[in-house]
Parts: sequence; C-alpha cells; structure tokens
Amino acid sequence: HLPHDKNHAPKLAPSSLNTDYCSLHGCRSVIGSVPQLLWMSVSVNCLRFITWQSGNVNSILYNLVMQFERNKISYIALAVFLIGLGLFAYLGLYFRYWADDWCYNADFRNLGFFQTLHGYVDNVTYTPSRYSVTILAGLFYPLGVFGLQLLIPISLLLWTWGLVRLFVNISSLSSYPLSTFHAVLLSCIIVNFSIYLAPHLYQSVYWNTGFFTYTFPLVLFPWVLTLVTDQNTSKTKLILIALLSLLAGGFSEASNTVLVSVLTLYTAIAFVGSRYKKLWAQKTFPPALVALIFAMIAMALLVFAPTTQLRAERYGEPANLLELITLVFNFTRAFVTLSVKDYQQLLILLLAALFGFVLTSKE
Repeated sequence: HLPHDKNHAPKLAPSSLNTDYCSLHGCRSVIGSVPQLLWMSVSVNCLRFITWQSGNVNSILYNLVMQFERNKISYIALAVFLIGLGLFAYLGLYFRYWADDWCYNADFRNLGFFQTLHGYVDNVTYTPSRYSVTILAGLFYPLGVFGLQLLIPISLLLWTWGLVRLFVNISSLSSYPLSTFHAVLLSCIIVNFSIYLAPHLYQSVYWNTGFFTYTFPLVLFPWVLTLVTDQNTSKTKLILIALLSLLAGGFSEASNTVLVSVLTLYTAIAFVGSRYKKLWAQKTFPPALVALIFAMIAMALLVFAPTTQLRAERYGEPANLLELITLVFNFTRAFVTLSVKDYQQLLILLLAALFGFVLTSKE
C-alpha cells in the first residue's frame, strides 16, 4: 500500500501528467501523484489513457483528450448539426430544373445573357424585374444540371462561413468573448434550423428560381453585414459593399425589405455611437450608410421596374395605408399562431433554449 501523503511518496519516477486532478480526487485510492518504476517510459493518468512523455513535454494525445472532455457537449452538438447540413447538401444531388427555370433557360439559350437581363424592361412572362435572380441563374446556366448540384453545397458553405465571420466581428465590436468554435456551432445551428423550418422545402431550397428568390438572399446578407462591421476601412471595401448590397437587394421585394430594415437599424446605432466618439461606430458608420443607400436603390429598381408596373395592372388597385397595416398585423399574428401550434417547431425552440444553457454551463 502506498502512503496518502504525497510528501512521503516514493521517489521512483516523474509524476503522472494529471497531477492536479489526482491530488484533489485521488487515483485508484491513492491521493497524490502515481509512482512508477524508473525504467517505465509511459505514465498512467487518472483517465486511464496511456500518454507518452519526454521530460516535461505534455503529450499531444493527452491534450486532445482533455480538450474533448472539457468541450464534449459542444463537439457532439457540432457533429449533429454538421450531419444535418450534410444531408441537406446531399439532397442537392437530385436538384433539377422546374417551372420558371425553363423560361429563364429558354431565354438564355435563344437570346443570350444580356438580352435576357434586358427583359427587366419588357418581359412579363415571368419575373425578370428581380434582376439578381436573372444574374445568378445566368451564371449557373452554362453548367447545366451539374451547376444545380453544386449550388446547394456551395451556398450552405458560404452561408455558414458568412455567419461565422459576422459573429466574430460582432464579438470584436462588443468585446464579448466568443471563440471561433462556438461561432461555427451557432452558425450551423442557424443555417440548419432555417432550412428545416422552411414551410415548403422543395420550393425554398430545391427549386432553382425559388432558391434564388427566397433563400439565396439569406446567404448574402451575412456577407453584407460582415463587410459593414469590419473595422478595416478602404475604398475597395466600400465599392464591394455597394455592389454586394445592390446584388443582395435585387432578389425579391420581401428579402430587400429585410435587408433595408436591418441596415437602417445598424446605421442608426452606428450614427448614435459615432456622436459619442465610439471608435467602432466611427469606422463602421460610413460602410453601413453606403450599404443602406445601395440596398434602397435596389428596392427602387424592384418597385419601379417597368415590368413590375405591367404585372401590377393585372391585380387591380393596391391596398391603402390603413388596409396595409391591418393586413400586415393579421398575417403576422396568423403566422406566429400557426408556428406556436406546430408542436415540432415548439419542441425545436425548447431544445435550442436548453442547449443554450448547456453551452454556457461551466460544469
């Protein structure tokens, strides 16, 4: 039997790597370091992992094991959501043309890219007034079905990467510590839930025209905000922000409204912050203003497009301001009510909240 007093323990060999843990909790009924024979070239730690050591240099394997033990909940969660995103990407292999896709493809083949883009002015057979959809569809058209199969995996990667960059920038601006690993985890959660909760997955993700109209703006939004919140100032960055905002705002009227609203809110916050001499606000206010201006230009291009006016004539007079406010309120209430009644979405919300507590737990 070995003595419990580590000061009188036999001086047989260097102590185990996990000395602190053994000193507090004991290892195989021994409090203190675990002695070993001088000729042994390995040490046994309390986790029963064999770790090779040379002098005082810690084993790489030991460090990896301890890191996994400390963050195993986060690693498991990341694996789960990566598998989910992988399944969504895999389904992209079955992506095919459908409905309005053939209208675009026919014009690309018969008229060419630029003449099809000119349909913004006079084509009412589909919606070329949404010029960004035409641009993206035209870029992927030469690749055919293979381009469609690449579209979902590439978009999921860009979406997640953009959110990671955005979270890192927000962490820097707010001085709130957020590791890159947790930024990746949160980004995967957001992208996974955004796709999973889509009311009509095929129309929102696995239909070319629908994907560009409804979902691809969400891929570009984080990149616009990432460039805006980046505190490195340059003329090149401002030009890139202007072009990207103009592109991101041209997919649909609904997505443009979201982009303009978010940029308006951030621009107002940055303006107030700059009045109080906040360095981050002074650096990010100009790019935020540029992004907002070009997003509003995109909104004007959508609303006042000649083809938009021609299509609007088919639907009669639009609602007045009072009717519009009433409709927006009623539709929003109906959407929230139906979402809460859907037990699956409510369960996901509760699990996400519980996961947030687990993620920030010290235990």
